[in-house]
Amino acid sequence: MLAGISLVLSVQPSLLLASVLAACCSGCATVSTLPHLDMTIGPIAARAAIGPSYENTTMLSQQTCDQIADLSRLCEHTLSSPLDIDALTLAVSEQAKLLLSHRVNTLNGEEPAALYGWIEHQALQTEINLWLDHTGFDGLGTNGLSAESQKAFLTGLIQLGLPESALTCIGRGQQTEDAPALDLLRGKALSALGQPEAAISCYLALSASNPDDHTPYFHLAGEYLRLGRHADALDAFDHVISKQPTLPGPWHNKGVCLYQLENFDEAVTCFEKACELSPAFAGSWIALGKCYLSLGSLLQAQTALEHALTLGEPHAELYKTLGLTAKAQGQLETAAQYLNQALEKMPDEIGLFLARAECLVGISQYQLALQDLAKLKIIEPYNVQSCALEFECLFALQRYAEAERCYYFLQGMHPKATEQYDEHIAVIRSHANIATQSVNHVDVSTESDVCA
Repeated sequence: MLAGISLVLSVQPSLLLASVLAACCSGCATVSTLPHLDMTIGPIAARAAIGPSYENTTMLSQQTCDQIADLSRLCEHTLSSPLDIDALTLAVSEQAKLLLSHRVNTLNGEEPAALYGWIEHQALQTEINLWLDHTGFDGLGTNGLSAESQKAFLTGLIQLGLPESALTCIGRGQQTEDAPALDLLRGKALSALGQPEAAISCYLALSASNPDDHTPYFHLAGEYLRLGRHADALDAFDHVISKQPTLPGPWHNKGVCLYQLENFDEAVTCFEKACELSPAFAGSWIALGKCYLSLGSLLQAQTALEHALTLGEPHAELYKTLGLTAKAQGQLETAAQYLNQALEKMPDEIGLFLARAECLVGISQYQLALQDLAKLKIIEPYNVQSCALEFECLFALQRYAEAERCYYFLQGMHPKATEQYDEHIAVIRSHANIATQSVNHVDVSTESDVCA
């Protein structure tokens, strides 16, 4: 129940959360006046110009191709010039082939499937680093581009999953100048690399040098929350709210912190404030609905969640919470429909299979419920609740032999769990006795015929 409420990463949540570019370009009003930067020169273009050796080498995953396309759009929005997608794709593909040949040789052909994704990431990282080094990116505006546009670009790199490249540029700039803005970006990059303690050090240094700036405290609170330091996170969020009470991000993230502490009443207050300040941000409405669901306030949960449905493309977590709310209200068919939609978007969410199976059993869709329980059984073969549901399905379908085996398996796991099925097992045994008597009757009749 406590999973699924996400932090927002800026004090003012973007209304287009799916668009990295919208977040990157906020505050970069002068992008159209930036000098044109020729992205077709340098290592990428030079290596792509080799020609025939690059034919049929672009077997990159769709994820990497999408990342390259996003990167080109980022360049266009923040630097007023796109990357050459074809040249970069070819260069990354060639670099990936080279890395793969080295790794496969060392692994003797037993490489894991995850290796390919890692190799493509490293190849893209290498090519981007070469290009950034060639163009002299340092976040300070020393290569003909404004510092503001460079910072927006580096922020975009972090959000696109390329924090290593951003960190390289930031380190280059910090060797030249001690710029607080670079410290903030450094903290974000370290956070994206999974180094919260290092990120905290950056944010603490920034907050100490400028205690009136709320931004370091906002990011500091997020790192504390990721480390489970809830008291420190609440203090930092309160500091931000005291400085900027009209920013929705701190209210939302404070609500996440309180939700994790199961302080749902106070979390509701925070999410309601976030919804008031940013009514078009669906994330806060979903979080508010989850809090109401946890409190058992089902009508309020339904109202908040249905409002979130009106705000754009629904999130998987929204479908999930709508399904659980409908299930709690006894609206099992509606719940199953919402859970179907949730599982289409998050097929690895094992708990949803159990929730949907419960709904399907409630509306007598036993065969479909068994399909969900079979998937769950692969992951959690000793789950008492799913085993009990399986018994109910098999019994309802009059598959008594299978139901009896399931009954004894359940009894072995949890003897008290079978107490509610005393009447069921009596029915199964009576059917077994009838079947045995029928067989014996046939055997006796056959023997009489032989004797005659």
